[in-house]
Amino acid sequence: MFCREDGGLLNPQRLTEAFGGHVKAAGLPKVPVHDLRHTWATLALTGGVPVHVVSARLGHSSPSITLTCTRTCCRLRREGGGAGRTRGRGRKARGGVSGPGVSSP
Repeated sequence: MFCREDGGLLNPQRLTEAFGGHVKAAGLPKVPVHDLRHTWATLALTGGVPVHVVSARLGHSSPSITLTCTRTCCRLRREGGGAGRTRGRGRKARGGVSGPGVSSP
């Protein structure tokens, strides 16, 4: 959730444009803002944050959704799908995230 300095609502397009400008200035490949959510979840899980905590922070209804999303994201990146290609919900993912607090669904 983001807001302006005065606490008012921030137009989501302005955030997207600002983020895109920073990504471009850093010489990075184009990355959708939403991918930051997936990156945080993956880093949290591999860093040892329990899956139920990550799931709650993301607002998922169950830890199995969190594991499916992060595994799909990791698999697609390994296969060269890159950023922004994590919309394949409903497909069973293989491989994925491992680490303390992460269990198979």
